[in-house]
Amino acid sequence: MDWTEIDEWIFKGGYIRAIRDYRELHQSSLNEALEAVSLRTEHLRQHVPEKFPAHVSPRTEAFEKLAGITQPVAAIEALWDGDTFRDWFICIYAMVEETTESSTWYAERYLTAVYLSTPRKDGLNESFENYSQRLVSDLAAQANAQAYQATSSKGENGPRWRESVPKLT
Repeated sequence: MDWTEIDEWIFKGGYIRAIRDYRELHQSSLNEALEAVSLRTEHLRQHVPEKFPAHVSPRTEAFEKLAGITQPVAAIEALWDGDTFRDWFICIYAMVEETTESSTWYAERYLTAVYLSTPRKDGLNESFENYSQRLVSDLAAQANAQAYQATSSKGENGPRWRESVPKLT
């Protein structure tokens, strides 16, 4: 069998597309396709690990993105989000002063997202909520900014940080 196209989807993390393509090529059931793509992924990880993107921790990603922000950072905000594919996760943003011709206001700059599996992938034994809170505090300290939790629990939306502060101009 020629795995070329399916392998490319696997390398990009497009497992759903790889499974769909496998099913179409082989007229197989979903379970058969899941098993085949899973085995193929395991085989590829053993034989060509360099083709898979390296795991970058959200901590590393966030600090790298924070270092690239040139505007003043007023707050680091954590916001619950979720979808049917990844379940609940927490997005972390830097709230920066953004000046236009007509006003100065706060804009968000995405730093990272923390998923249920993040602490485990990073070798930590803590909840992803605690991991997120610690990361927000550390980022805020680095930026000399306020740490802000926009929501207190899954799906419970409170005011966003910029909604709780006065407009600049």
